Amino acid sequence: MKAFLAWFGGGLGLLTLLVAAGCASAPEEPVLEVSLANLRFTQLTLFETTAVLDVRLDNLAPEEIRVTGGSHRVTVNGIKLGRGLTGESMPVARLASAVQPVEFHVRNLSMARSIQELSRSRLIDYELESIVYVARPGGGDRTIRVRRTGQLDLQAVGGRLPVALP
Repeated sequence: MKAFLAWFGGGLGLLTLLVAAGCASAPEEPVLEVSLANLRFTQLTLFETTAVLDVRLDNLAPEEIRVTGGSHRVTVNGIKLGRGLTGESMPVARLASAVQPVEFHVRNLSMARSIQELSRSRLIDYELESIVYVARPGGGDRTIRVRRTGQLDLQAVGGRLPVALP
């Protein structure tokens, strides 16, 4: 019986150690939320439209963080508009937000029919998929993946998309 209790106690101790190690290596809570602040079209050519996506970065941490870059993909009514990349490094103050402009390009010829369908829509469903890199204090970057969805009722904003062209 003593041998069984020693074996059982050792097994229980090992199990406790494994659970504690698992808890210690659990993923960190996200320190950053990402959302779409604005989308404006800035340049239009025959083959390509340039858009600027203003991405709002909300720092949920009690200390300042440094965003070192990111990749953001926008889908509107199931239509993949494009992906914007930024390597711009910017601080986001503790418990605050900042807006980062991200330029991306839409290929007009491959999207002509989709954009025409989109212009007839009353409701706009959007999805923002982001990969944001945040500097770690000891060096290197932490990767934060965020997916945000929403809906815009065009009738509520006057029946058309709020678009800015120069």
